[in-house]
Amino acid sequence: MKKYLLLILILLLVPISNGSVNLDTISCKIGGNCTLNNLNVLGDLNVSGSFYTTNVVNINYSGELNLTGCLNFPDGSYVCGNDNNLGNVNINGTLNMTNHSINNVGWIDPILEQEGVPYKEGRFYFDAGAKTWTILMDGGEVLGNVLLESLKWVKNTCGQDIFNGQAVYETGASGNTATVCLADRNDSDTFHVLGIATENIPNNQNGWVALLGDINGVDTSGTPYGEAWLEGDKLYLGYGGNLTTTHPTLSTEATILIGKVKRDHQTIGSISLTSPESFTLGNNFNGTLRQSVINKNNGTNAAVGFTAVNDLNHFTTFGLAGSNNVNFPNEVSVFYAPGYGDHWQAIDGNRSFIWFNDPTDSHANLALNNKVMEIDNKGNLLSNSIYGSLIGDELGTITISVSGLYYNVTTMINGTNNGFIFNETGKGDLKALYNGTYTMNSGWSFSGGANTEYHIRIEKNDLAADNCHAQRKIGTGGDVGSASTSPCIVRLLEGDNISLGVENVDNVNNAFIHDVGLTVIRIGD
Repeated sequence: MKKYLLLILILLLVPISNGSVNLDTISCKIGGNCTLNNLNVLGDLNVSGSFYTTNVVNINYSGELNLTGCLNFPDGSYVCGNDNNLGNVNINGTLNMTNHSINNVGWIDPILEQEGVPYKEGRFYFDAGAKTWTILMDGGEVLGNVLLESLKWVKNTCGQDIFNGQAVYETGASGNTATVCLADRNDSDTFHVLGIATENIPNNQNGWVALLGDINGVDTSGTPYGEAWLEGDKLYLGYGGNLTTTHPTLSTEATILIGKVKRDHQTIGSISLTSPESFTLGNNFNGTLRQSVINKNNGTNAAVGFTAVNDLNHFTTFGLAGSNNVNFPNEVSVFYAPGYGDHWQAIDGNRSFIWFNDPTDSHANLALNNKVMEIDNKGNLLSNSIYGSLIGDELGTITISVSGLYYNVTTMINGTNNGFIFNETGKGDLKALYNGTYTMNSGWSFSGGANTEYHIRIEKNDLAADNCHAQRKIGTGGDVGSASTSPCIVRLLEGDNISLGVENVDNVNNAFIHDVGLTVIRIGD
């Protein structure tokens, strides 16, 4: 009989059921309450009274928990239904739902100073440091701070590892997962930043990328990039996924502001992200602040342009043709106004309009050294924008070895010129940099053999320029002769050379050049 009573007592203290268990003050009442050490139910747990556990605070059930009373734990915590604590859940132990839900919850009060929460994927707790709810993400390296950041699950298909804090762009998808690779500001195919990696993502593996918000646990010292970052520094997209505080200076590089350094630290630094896709349109930068639009296509219609459109959908465009564009060949740049109205260009400040170009093909700012046309502040066109000159003073003897041949005056000195290169061939010449129609004239003072006839001329590519010659016979006393070529009109092409020549048509007496000058002015296309 005692054995049966002991068995009944054990069953009351440790109820185990494969079905539903109903606890109420009628079916289980010991001194007005039912006191339990442990409760394991595989079905529904229905509570209509007030019941207590003594030692074990684990309640396991696979069905529904229906409370019209309270479950009380030895540490003072409890779960109640339809009494004065309706809707409150206060548990210091583990409430195991086994794939079931808790419905109609009024609120949840977390432990505010909780630290060192053990990792379990999907665990949800309040992070006192971040002052927000936090979810432990896959892998244990990423903390999802609810309301403070937006995360995206991605796959690294770079062919190389992606490290925590590097910028990535989206390359496609693998199933339902976005694929990413390292972004680079010098590549228009990759500088469209998706976000910043919040953990190391090995090649061909998955990981998390922050799209917006605060990134924590990254190196914000700047040391890995050879820089020194400070809190508040602006971070731009750099090369190979790296971030930098250095604003881009090349016009072919994208200027993409990633965010700011929120905390400067080598291991627990943080970055406050802006929208990574935004181009910097205004900034405090001691340099040329640029916005670039890049088109890498080399098709027959490819071009890139900046277009302004008004309320009537009329537009004007400044553009650059692609390398193989058939309508605008040779990478021509165009300022196109379709003619809806007049084309105005204005300068305010009593200044001139000046046009430059660079015939040396440097593709740099050397064009600013070569003025081709100017309109002054009174509207006057300054026409002598392309010109050249050669001068000589007591140049000495021109040796004449063969009668009837012209010999170059090679010891000329460069005069002022714009649009010509001086002495490129070593013959004291001027090389034309522009096609056009030019007027030329020269003046000479020379001496030589008595009763000797000398001819002088302006030469184009070592040949006589049309109508650009004169002749002078030196008197019997060996006098000094003066002669000049009348202004002549010559068509020059880019690369043509202009020089001076002299010949002795009578004998081989040398000529002695006292003074000589040449002037060339472009007068038209």
